[in-house]
Amino acid sequence: MGRKLVVTVSGVMLASSLLSFAGVANATASGGESAAPPPYECAANRLCIYMDNDGKGKAFNMQLGARNLADVGLNDQTSSVYNLSSKIFCLYEHAGGGGRILGISPNFKGNIGPRYNFNDITSSVGTANAEKKCDRAVP
Repeated sequence: MGRKLVVTVSGVMLASSLLSFAGVANATASGGESAAPPPYECAANRLCIYMDNDGKGKAFNMQLGARNLADVGLNDQTSSVYNLSSKIFCLYEHAGGGGRILGISPNFKGNIGPRYNFNDITSSVGTANAEKKCDRAVP
């Protein structure tokens, strides 16, 4: 998977590796079985979050802005991420940008717990501001 770098910027832990949000549908294999999509399937210039470890399970993708994950059925259910963008994305423990913050650096791809202690607690996500800091402005 490659090396990972964790940097603290203004009290925000940044995990560097690749991530992005992308909707992933299961394909049906011959014989009627559902084939699993490839891990970390994600479109360019997006942040993808996944319900399960290793880029598997239900997924959501976004480019800019902010989102409460309850709106897409992933509240407190995110286990891995892939940032295929040049932006820093911010994962928040609570809806509306509250609680603890985990900054996701460009090119981060990986699980967010237990190493980053953020497994299944993310409730909102947004992009960092112009100063590359995570603020609390999540509608």
